[in-house]
Amino acid sequence: MNELELAQGKEKSTVIKAIQALKHSVTAAQVAASTGMPLARTMQLLNQVAADTDGALIVNNRGEIQYKFAPNFQDKYLADKLKKTMLTAAIYLFEAGFFLLRVSFGVMLVFSLLVIVVLFIALIMAALGDSGGGGDGGGSDFGGLPDVGLFDIASISDGFAWRYGPAHQEKLYELEYNDEKKANFFLEVFSFLFGDGNPNSNIEKQRWQYIAKLIVDNGGVVTEEEVKPLLEGGKSSILPVLVRFNGRPEVTENGGIVYVFADLAQQSSAILDTLSLPSADDTPEGKIRSNVGARYYEMVIKPQQDAMREKQHLPFEHKKVTLQKVQRPPFLQESYWEFSQFPLSSSLWVTTLAAINLCGSYWLYKHIATSALLHRYAALIDCLLAYAVIFVALPFFRIIFNYCANRFIERRNAARHKAYAVIERPDAELRKTMAGGAMLRRELAHSINQPSTIVYTTERENLEQEFEQRGL
Repeated sequence: MNELELAQGKEKSTVIKAIQALKHSVTAAQVAASTGMPLARTMQLLNQVAADTDGALIVNNRGEIQYKFAPNFQDKYLADKLKKTMLTAAIYLFEAGFFLLRVSFGVMLVFSLLVIVVLFIALIMAALGDSGGGGDGGGSDFGGLPDVGLFDIASISDGFAWRYGPAHQEKLYELEYNDEKKANFFLEVFSFLFGDGNPNSNIEKQRWQYIAKLIVDNGGVVTEEEVKPLLEGGKSSILPVLVRFNGRPEVTENGGIVYVFADLAQQSSAILDTLSLPSADDTPEGKIRSNVGARYYEMVIKPQQDAMREKQHLPFEHKKVTLQKVQRPPFLQESYWEFSQFPLSSSLWVTTLAAINLCGSYWLYKHIATSALLHRYAALIDCLLAYAVIFVALPFFRIIFNYCANRFIERRNAARHKAYAVIERPDAELRKTMAGGAMLRRELAHSINQPSTIVYTTERENLEQEFEQRGL
C-alpha cells in the first residue's frame, strides 16, 4: 500500500487515480465505469474528494454534472491530510499545556500574595523588635522597615490582618453566583486571566444539526442559496454538506442545480424537533451521558434552558428529564466573546487581589536596596513583580482580542444574514430553480410514500419469480 492509499484508503485512492487518468474532468458514470465501483458509492467518494480539494461542479450543455479538479489536486489532498493530523496533535498538546498554565497562574496568585504578606509581617516584626529593644527604630543594619516617610506600620498590619480569619479564607473558595451555583476561587482566577473558552466551540455541531433539519423540512431537496445562511460566513461550498448527508446534485428542467438528500427525506422532522435529556446539571455525575446525547444537550438544549431560567429568574433544576423543542433559526449566529461568565462581583474580587499583588510586589521591589531583609530575597521579589505585571497584562490583552474577534464574528453573522435576505427576496432565476426543486421534492415524496413490493428474493427460484412478474 503506497502513501496515497495510506492517507485516503483503497477506495478513495482508486477514485483519485481514475480522476487523474480521465484528465481531471469527470462524471460519476465515467469514474464508475473506469473503476468498476457502484455508481452511488462513486458519487459519494467524488463528493468527498471534491470537498477536500476544492473541486468544482459543472453542468454541461447535455445536462450532465461534471466534477472538475485542479491538475495537482492529489498533492493538495495529501498536504491537507498531513496538516490536519499535525494540527490535531498540536491542539491536544496546546490544550494540555494551556491547562497547566492556567492552574499554575491560579496557584501562583495565592503563593505570591502569601509571600508578600509574609515579607511584610517579617518587616513589621523586625521593626517592632528593634523598637522594643530600645534601638533607634530605623535599624542601623536596615533589618527593619525601610524609611518611607509617611508609610505607617499600623496601616500595613490593618491592611493584611483580615486575611488571617478562617471565614475569609473559606469565602475565597466558596462564592455564590448564578442562582445558588457555587464558584471556586481558582475558577474565578482562570476566568479572569483566560476567559471561559470559545463561546462557539459547538458551532460546527450546531451548524450540521440545523442543516439536517433544513433538509428534512424541505423534503430532502434544497438549493445552495437555502443552505448558505447556515454555512461559514455565508460563502462556503455546499460540497461538505453533500459528503456528510450523502446528497447528490441534480439539474432541474430550467437548468438550475438543486441538491437531493434521499436519506434525510425519509426522516420525520419531529425526530429533530425534540430530544429527552436531563436538565442543566454541572456536577460530574450529571455530565456522564451518552456521547450523542451529551453533544446535543450541551450544543442546543442546555444553553436554551439556562437562558430561559435566567430570563424568568427561576432556580436551576437538577436531574429531571424534560422535552425541549429545538427551533431552527433562519440563519446561523455565532455568540460573542465575553470577558467572563462569572458575575461582575467575582471579577472585581479577583481584580482587587491582582491590584494588591501588584502594589505589594512593586513596593517590595522599590525598597530592596533599603532593607537587608528584602535584599536577601531580591530574586524572589523580582519574580513576584514580573508575575504581578503579567497577571494584570493578560486580561488587558484579552480585552483587545475579544474586541477584534467579536468584529470578525459580527461580519460573519452579517454575511449569513445577507445570504438569508437572498432567500427572503429571491430573484427570477432563483425562483425558477426553487420551483424546479419543488417538483423534484414532490417526485421524491411520491417515491418514498409509495408502498414497496418484493421483486426478487433468494428464497425462491429466479425463473419462477420472472414468470410471476410477467403474469405467466
